[in-house]
Amino acid sequence: MEKEIIKRFAVDVLGCGCEQSVFNSIDVDEGFLLNCGVRLSKKILIGRRLLIYIADAGSCAPGEVAAVVHEGLAERDANGYNRLRLVIVTPETGAVLKVYNDAFRMTADKDEKCHIHVLKPGEAV
Repeated sequence: MEKEIIKRFAVDVLGCGCEQSVFNSIDVDEGFLLNCGVRLSKKILIGRRLLIYIADAGSCAPGEVAAVVHEGLAERDANGYNRLRLVIVTPETGAVLKVYNDAFRMTADKDEKCHIHVLKPGEAV
């Protein structure tokens, strides 16, 4: 059941265009503490291709986005994964969304296979 929910989240919310077979393997770690000190609510690996970091806004401030992205890219590249998606979960909208997107945009080492999504609690897994 949880795997189907994660699959729908990846496809319908994050826009993952992966082939069906990629979803045969889904690993989830909850409460994962990154080396930079940010605690992820979930770290999801789909098909050994798509790495998803999910953090509540309370545990990942906009000023920490660059460190989280840097750590995620290092993990992605070291393991040969294809993409990194950082999901920030916050009940706030508008100005908060812009602040997180601006912080991501200013992250020097991001690339075209790295994305940020700022979602409301009901939209995230």
